[in-house]
Amino acid sequence: MPRVNRSKIYSGSDRQAFLITHRCVRRTRLCGRMPGGGRDYTYRKQWIRDRCRVLCEAFSIQICTYAILSNHFHLVILSCPDQAANWTETEIAARWLSLFPTAAMKRDSRDSPNTAEINAIATDAERVNVLRDRLVSVSWFMKCLAEPVARRANKEDDVSGHFWEGRYDVRPLKDQFALIAAMVYVDLNEVRAGIADTPETGEFTGLSERIRIVGKRSKDRGQGAPGCDWLVPFLDRSPQPEKCQLWTEQNPKPKMPFLEVEFVAYLEVVDWSGRHLHRGRKSRISSAVPPIIERLAIPGEHWIAIVSNFRKSFRFAAELPSRIIKKPMKTVHRRIGAVNKGGA
Repeated sequence: MPRVNRSKIYSGSDRQAFLITHRCVRRTRLCGRMPGGGRDYTYRKQWIRDRCRVLCEAFSIQICTYAILSNHFHLVILSCPDQAANWTETEIAARWLSLFPTAAMKRDSRDSPNTAEINAIATDAERVNVLRDRLVSVSWFMKCLAEPVARRANKEDDVSGHFWEGRYDVRPLKDQFALIAAMVYVDLNEVRAGIADTPETGEFTGLSERIRIVGKRSKDRGQGAPGCDWLVPFLDRSPQPEKCQLWTEQNPKPKMPFLEVEFVAYLEVVDWSGRHLHRGRKSRISSAVPPIIERLAIPGEHWIAIVSNFRKSFRFAAELPSRIIKKPMKTVHRRIGAVNKGGA
């Protein structure tokens, strides 16, 4: 099936969510332990996570959750062009130089640009407009993520050539149903792969990181918080919600939370879904394990089919099945193909 033109997927003005998948070349375990007792490259997963965090600070793109496995990774991202539209010329220049430092910055080993370097870009209106578009572009985000990791790995192995398998795969997430389903699909990746017994015992997923932070905050201050300092926060109805570092005066919190679900409710959905994945197989949460709310000690079959095989259930874009069926067949035939065949 031919790939969809990216220009028909991305919007330059509307807030959008996407499920991104990128695989190592030939699906080899270039970020894990090679088969047959080969070399262990698991530490490269941390490279990808750290790079994602750096990019979230520069781009007007935020990450809802992630999963990094031995031969591929998933991201659920939120593109926010409305925030980039409010950035000043100086801020755009500083953000861009944090990603692509000048030769002088590299030579002097400086982490931040000086005033002259920022002004050289900020005073060029045409250049600023180009960079504003790039800093909200999913394609540029993935370029800045995949290329440095590939170069670093190739240099370490003293080889050349492809590290990633062609273009990354992208699926638009049209509504909250699709967003939450995609997040559950991603957060249960290590459970399905047999790497982790439960979501909280995973190592490189967005949910396991949130749980570790909640546990640390609960231990330090006797309370938890439904987010962390770089992932998109969940809905928080607590009387005095803790301010998330993700939202600042320059990067304000949207009028309505994008994740329209509380963290505890999301945990219950993940836990229930993980217990019903692949009935009869070991790659699911054991029925003998207590509910996740009890384990952490913090305050449908149709759904299972979707979150256990999300990418096959929605081949082009994802949204509520009832909304898909009502749309013209020409625009949805790729999306509902798997549904009609029992994929969802």
